[in-house]
Amino acid sequence: MSPFLAIGSTPFKGIVGPTVAGRLGAALQLDEAKLTTEVYRKSIAESILSYTGIVDPTTGVGFGRVGETGSKLGIEYPVGERWSGELCSART
Repeated sequence: MSPFLAIGSTPFKGIVGPTVAGRLGAALQLDEAKLTTEVYRKSIAESILSYTGIVDPTTGVGFGRVGETGSKLGIEYPVGERWSGELCSART
């Protein structure tokens, strides 16, 4: 079994205050198959608004930073000598 932990943050000098991002999980090798499970929190960086946010000039309220929190479960296994497949992957 191989546990893993990664902790980070959204930008400290963004318009809206920083938030925590990271992953926590474990991978388990079962003969030729590999089982992986994790919980995560990540920043969505599809645009400047979704990554750093913005402050409404009228109200002074910050908004726009987008994050995703969820969990994953996956099983990988070999299909042939050169190929592998993912039996199950679930995200919430």
